[in-house]
Amino acid sequence: MFRVFTQMAILKAWRSISLGRNIISGLAALGFLLFITIYVLLIAVFLSPILDRAVGPENAIPFLNTMLVFVFMFEILYRFFLQKRPTFDLVSWLHLPINKKTIIHYLLNKSLLSPFTLVFPVLFTPLSFNKIAPEYGIAAAFSFLFTLFLISITLHWFILWVRHISLRKNWLNILFPVVVLAFFALAYFNIFILGEYTRPFFDATLTSVWPLLGTLITGSFFYFLNLRNYSQNAYLSDEKASGFIDLSSGFTGLFSRFGLAGELAETELRLILRHKKSRSYFIISIVTLLYGLFFYPRLDSFAQSWQDIYAFMLFLGIFISGAFFIQYGQLLISWNSANFDFYLNRHGGIKAILRGKWLLFVAISALFYLVSLPYAYYGLEIAALHTVGFLYNVGIGIHAIMFIALWEPKPMDINKSVFFNYEGVGVAQFLIMIPYLFIPYAIYLPLAFFFNPATGLAVLTILSVIAIAFNDRLLELSARRLHRNRYRVAASFRSEI
Repeated sequence: MFRVFTQMAILKAWRSISLGRNIISGLAALGFLLFITIYVLLIAVFLSPILDRAVGPENAIPFLNTMLVFVFMFEILYRFFLQKRPTFDLVSWLHLPINKKTIIHYLLNKSLLSPFTLVFPVLFTPLSFNKIAPEYGIAAAFSFLFTLFLISITLHWFILWVRHISLRKNWLNILFPVVVLAFFALAYFNIFILGEYTRPFFDATLTSVWPLLGTLITGSFFYFLNLRNYSQNAYLSDEKASGFIDLSSGFTGLFSRFGLAGELAETELRLILRHKKSRSYFIISIVTLLYGLFFYPRLDSFAQSWQDIYAFMLFLGIFISGAFFIQYGQLLISWNSANFDFYLNRHGGIKAILRGKWLLFVAISALFYLVSLPYAYYGLEIAALHTVGFLYNVGIGIHAIMFIALWEPKPMDINKSVFFNYEGVGVAQFLIMIPYLFIPYAIYLPLAFFFNPATGLAVLTILSVIAIAFNDRLLELSARRLHRNRYRVAASFRSEI
């Protein structure tokens, strides 16, 4: 059956209407993969000399064993964001008279066919035989290398299990990477260095076979845990397998007081946390909150005058509080391309979906703004400029992004990764930042030049507040535009991606 599954996958890709686009995307991904492979090979070749020069030949292996846990934590992060879940192929096979566990075994093993699987063998093979084998023996070199390889495979199964659990517990999608990053931060500030506690395990790989056997048992445990979880939830009637979205009339939640628009906003929030591509945009937006730590302590090196400093801080204030909707909002209704007809058939559905997105964007922007207020530690002017940026985003910025994003939206599969995936991207997405950033500076810079920065900021704030007061009128403009083009947009979304 594994051979049959592989043949069907090849035929599906070959017969797809988007074969040409997939080939181009594959070539781009292959080019990037070759680029990364060259770097990994260079690191692998020079890793031993680098360690010798950094800490001395006698301390190279102990230092490496201390740092290995952070290497694996970095692997956890990139697997969490980039690793693809295999469950989306289940629906094609579940209705056939094939043993369900056979399908799950195939999908789990197929998921191992990834460049991630080869990173550790390529990276540590030269060091194992050039550094470890002469000092500890060839058996120790093999034990060390295979243990690292099995840990990487174990992390693969572990991340698949975490991603499966996160479908029911959305808070894991945020908590899990935050916890991993917290360990990096604690080590960076020399508060708690996890590597000092994991080093004995990696030291033992050089003298004992037990770490290798323990890793093998742990990896097998997570493999069969995934096998059980996927087998128990692999049913055509399961909403996770079929992709069915339930919008019940008994909705209650964060946005419940806003009627249908609030219901759609709540559904959109669940979409963001549950699907790979949208969740990636959200996590990337959270990372932008840290930009201030890099720029604010060094403002004098980025600007020559106070006028330049205010202009630069205004950009950061706008970007930090608007990072999410700037990225996610560019593909405004492409996120709903699979069920756009649903909104066409609901009374006031088009206006409700746009109002729901506006509610969601405002709520997340407000959250990001509040989280960014501690940057006032570097100066109260920063808090004031972040406030101006937030008001601009709510009053003008969100509407600018929404209006531009409605220009010929493209269909998109939300289950795919954000990396090397250009579904839903059109001309508007490449040009959207130009008018978005042009508007505030077209208001601020002339007034700051002829009068002073405070005047420019005050006028920008007043215009933003006026725009907030006319929010319904601005939403109506976008709704009318989408309503005029609703049939052309729906026909585009029905085409195969």
